[in-house]
This record gives sequence, structure tokens and C-alpha cells, in this order.
Amino acid sequence: MNKKYLFFIFYILLIIGCSSVYEPVQKQSFLKQEGTPRFTTITDLNKSGIDNIYQGKYVFLIPEVKSNQTFNIFYQLGVIRAYESLKIENKIEFIEEMKINIDLFEKAFFVGPFKSSMVQDYSLDQDKDNFLFMNYSEVGKFIPTNKMMQINLIEYFFNLSEGYKFDVIASKNEIEEFKSYSNFPYQLSRTNLNFYSILAPENDIPRILKINESNNRFQLLNNKDSKILNHFPRARKDIKNILVIPQNEEELYELASLIRFNFGLEFNILSLSYNLSNTLSKSELQIHNVKSVDVSYSAPFGFDLNKNRSFSLGYDAMLLSFAIKNKIYGEIRGLNGIYFLDEDDLFARSYIN
Repeated sequence: MNKKYLFFIFYILLIIGCSSVYEPVQKQSFLKQEGTPRFTTITDLNKSGIDNIYQGKYVFLIPEVKSNQTFNIFYQLGVIRAYESLKIENKIEFIEEMKINIDLFEKAFFVGPFKSSMVQDYSLDQDKDNFLFMNYSEVGKFIPTNKMMQINLIEYFFNLSEGYKFDVIASKNEIEEFKSYSNFPYQLSRTNLNFYSILAPENDIPRILKINESNNRFQLLNNKDSKILNHFPRARKDIKNILVIPQNEEELYELASLIRFNFGLEFNILSLSYNLSNTLSKSELQIHNVKSVDVSYSAPFGFDLNKNRSFSLGYDAMLLSFAIKNKIYGEIRGLNGIYFLDEDDLFARSYIN
């Protein structure tokens, strides 16, 4: 009797086990770091060794349409380009962020919103892991603003070497804003960053590079000596890396030209471009050998900053959303910048062009 009873229990358990629904375990895939701050290629997530596990919808919350027409057009073009490149089969949808009702969506991953007040509300009231916010959030994952990503790149240089220094040239307001926006430790800011405010660049750049002092020394010697002296002014030897924060494209070209004209031929000139919004001149950058910190200028719209940034942000929003939902972690290179993604956090920095 007992044997028959045990056999019956075993048979029932066998049937239950065979009829259970199999749910695949989501594996994690980790990508290697390239290290270089320059654009090389877009990370091919299709080669990450993982299938498209996520089967839900991607919902992109876009800014108010009427006042953001140009941005929305190129942002959505970027999303679609990435969608096609990744060969994603999930449904995607674009909805104006002010008109969305989150509760109407099931099995959806939300990319957005952009509006900071909405980001704060959703990060507190909704499942933060179901969002990739498009503005700063204290909780959950978000793509930083272009400005924040550019400043993050400066910190990257300090991490390369303890002795890495920048001499920052900008207007007084830009310097104060840079200081308030960056999170560098006080000791690092004091020892690795020298700030020089400018008001009249034609007078200020020679003063900063101490060309005026060189000329004054020559005049003093020339007045005391009857011999003819050959004079070759020299820029400062204690400066190697100059960081400029121009307020517009014209100021960038002017500052770079004055630095080179005043014998700063061997300096490395790096420009933060977050104040610029028009089309950059590739030839001006090449002539003065200026490296611009920004999205990749290898993107389809190149040096047209507004179109390029919008398109690149859209591309990377789709790229990162796919990575997040399919648990692909590590260094991810897009058009907008370089990202470091893990299960809990997302960090980003810009490229050097």
C-alpha cells in the first residue's frame, strides 16, 4: 500500500514538473573598456552575446512639440536610426511628455521625461527602474545634460594623472558657473586648475601668457645696451594644457587665434562647447589645432551642433534603453558620448573631437 502511495505521489510531481512554464533566466553581459576619450565606433550590442530578452514596448516621452519642433524631429530620427541598427523588434512609441498617462501602459519602458519637475515626480512616485530619465535625477538612471557630460570629461584627465593641470581661460561668469557646476574636490580644484578671467581678450591673453613681461624685459635691456638685440618673445613654460570656455563660436576662434599668435604654439587647447549652438567651422578648429569637447562630430550632422546633438541623444537613448532592459553592462559608446552602465547606475562623459 505504501509503495503504491509513494509511486502515485511521484507520478503527480513528475506531471507538475513537466507542465510548468519555463522562464529564461536573464543573463548579464559585460562589455570591455576601450579607454580612449575619442570617438572610435558605436558599440555593437548585437555582438554582446545575449539575445533580446525584453519583449515589452519602449515609450519615448518627448518635450512639448510646438516649442521644440527641430529638437523633436532630429531626436526621433536618432532613435529610429538606432532602432534599425540594433534590429530591435519591440514596439516603440513617441508621446508628448505633458500628455502621458503612465498608468495606461503595461510592460513598457519609459525613456524620459525631459522636464526636470516631471523627472522628480516620476522618480519618487513610479518604479525608477522602469525609466531612463532625460534630465538629472537623484535616483534611477538618467542621461546627463551635454554640459554635465563635458565637465565629466575634465575629471577623466585628472584621473589619468595626479599632476594633470588645466589653465582655464574664460569670462568671470563662465568661470564661476564652471566652479559651481563641477564636483571636483577642493584640493583638486586648487592644485590642478588655474583660472584666468578675461574681459578684453586682445589685452588679456598676452597678459596671461606673460608676453608683456617678455617685451618689457627686452625694452629694459635694449635701453641699457648699445648693441642691437634680437628679440623673440616666449610664452610661459609652466602652461601646457589650456581649457577655454567660450560664450559663442566667434569667441572660441578669437581666443584660439590670440593664444597661437602670442607664441602659444605648443599649448594643448581644449574647448568646452556647451555654450555653442550653431555650426562650428571645421577649418577654424584645424588651423588653430583646437580640440572640442562635445558629442561625436563623426555623427551624420557633423559640425551642425543643434541637429547633431539632438540626433545623437536620440540614438543613444535607444542604445542605452536596449542595453538596460537586456542587462548589457560595461562601457557603451554611442554618438552622444561614452557611458558606463551597471545594474544600479549610469555614468557618462563627452568625446574629444
